[in-house]
Amino acid sequence: MTAALDIAALRAQFPALALKDVSVTAEPGQVTCILGRNGTGKTSLMRAISGRQGISGGRITWEG
Repeated sequence: MTAALDIAALRAQFPALALKDVSVTAEPGQVTCILGRNGTGKTSLMRAISGRQGISGGRITWEG
């Protein structure tokens, strides 16, 4: 089965480094949750996934 969302070695900075080598896989039919304290990059990750912020490295793949 192909992952619904596959993120590999994602890097993002705007302007400071916000995400460094983040990898996440979300499988169809399962719940995937991103948890963390304030300032750990949760919102930055969601903005990068949605295309609202650019990425400086890595790969985001949606449904293959």
